[in-house]
Amino acid sequence: MPKTIFLCALISCSLISRAQHSVTAGITMFPYYNSLGKFMNDDHLIIEENTFQPLHDSRTYYNYGLNLSYQFDKEDYFHQVQFIGGHRYIQEYYGDLVIDDGYGGGYNDTSWTRYNQFNYGLNYMIGSNYQLGNLSLGGGVGMSVQRIGKGYQDWYIHFEYLYDGQLQYERTITERVTSAGGFGYGLVAELNLEYQLGDNFSLGFSLQNYLMHFIFIEKDHRVGKEDWTDGWMFPDSEWDFKVNNKDQKIGFSRITPVFYCRFAL
Repeated sequence: MPKTIFLCALISCSLISRAQHSVTAGITMFPYYNSLGKFMNDDHLIIEENTFQPLHDSRTYYNYGLNLSYQFDKEDYFHQVQFIGGHRYIQEYYGDLVIDDGYGGGYNDTSWTRYNQFNYGLNYMIGSNYQLGNLSLGGGVGMSVQRIGKGYQDWYIHFEYLYDGQLQYERTITERVTSAGGFGYGLVAELNLEYQLGDNFSLGFSLQNYLMHFIFIEKDHRVGKEDWTDGWMFPDSEWDFKVNNKDQKIGFSRITPVFYCRFAL
């Protein structure tokens, strides 16, 4: 048995030593899965309570990431190990001010929320390239493991009621919602287009798609408080509780673009 292991290691080292090695660094977005619902929130966060329609006045959404890989080419095929790290950020704001000059009444309703999530993935792919001058066309398939990070969402809600020009009461809610993270495993496929600018440098563009099975067993955590104006009929309150998750999801990702630079070693 030790001789067999030594022989396999020797052959592998021989193949790698005669291969062409390169590394890539690129910008991307972490793959998004429509089926993950609250575990990867991409919906509108501030909604109308009765119709569930978007209610925000402004919305900011970022999904960006880093794609790093090591590749070695042997004859007509390549092996590639790829790391992906991504950050998703959503911010929404809503404000509604109503004043009735007839009797000096009205209200001021303000809400905002921020959502942050970090995700990570590791891919191993085997593929091949077709060279046409300085242009290279290729593709690969392989395996992927991914970590869907916890989602951190901060809420602020403030409501003021006015009557006869006087503030009658205020209500303020602040809350931090931590949604469960999870782990997934599955398949990845990639198509790429690359143009060589020099002996050791090229620029490329690729499209990736994933079929993944995710498991979520971590807990959601909600911490918050509700404050009312002193003397109002409703008391202040605080809460801190966790909710169990036991969920599994299988689904395809959206097509994920990657722009990268390749450096030959």
